Amino acid sequence: MSTSPIPPPSRSLRLVKTGLYILAGLVLALGLIAGISLMTGASSMVTNALLPVQLLGGGALSNLIAPLLTGFLTNLGIAALVISLALSALLFATGRLVGHIALLEARLARLEAGA
Repeated sequence: MSTSPIPPPSRSLRLVKTGLYILAGLVLALGLIAGISLMTGASSMVTNALLPVQLLGGGALSNLIAPLLTGFLTNLGIAALVISLALSALLFATGRLVGHIALLEARLARLEAGA
């Protein structure tokens, strides 16, 4: 019984696997940037957004709304971090599964050639 080398996986599966890895990294990086930006800049964004209300004499109203909006933006940043982390983990796991499928395809081709 001769052992033949495992043929390389199909090109399309390698491209899909690489694309999934790149997409997972991009989702993670952009999610981190968006989440950290929302969490750190929440108070300044709310202050700048409510400036016209304060200039028109709604200082009391803006003082009521500002803490709510700041908390909302901070929670939105945390949600962006968690969702991007989960999505990038799913994309990475999918890339790993596609890689295993490619190896199984190569092993099956070797078994069929030997039979």
